[in-house]
Amino acid sequence: MAKEVGRIYVLVRHNYLSELAHYLPFSYFGNVEKYSKRNLVDLKNKPENVDIDIISTLYFIPDGRNWSLGDKLFRKFRDYI
Repeated sequence: MAKEVGRIYVLVRHNYLSELAHYLPFSYFGNVEKYSKRNLVDLKNKPENVDIDIISTLYFIPDGRNWSLGDKLFRKFRDYI
């Protein structure tokens, strides 16, 4: 797609807890290292006209039980844009 358009902007959500989870004594968080900022996006072979911005926010329940997460992320992305 990058060859067909002038510029592409990609916004990626990031949870601050992924940076702190290995310090917390709870097994609930599991292996969240793969969701840390440095592992979240593979920038190898990224085309020049693609900009990737990582938008960080804090949420405690990342699964479908967090009914307000979508609205929270929408507001965060809207404010960023």
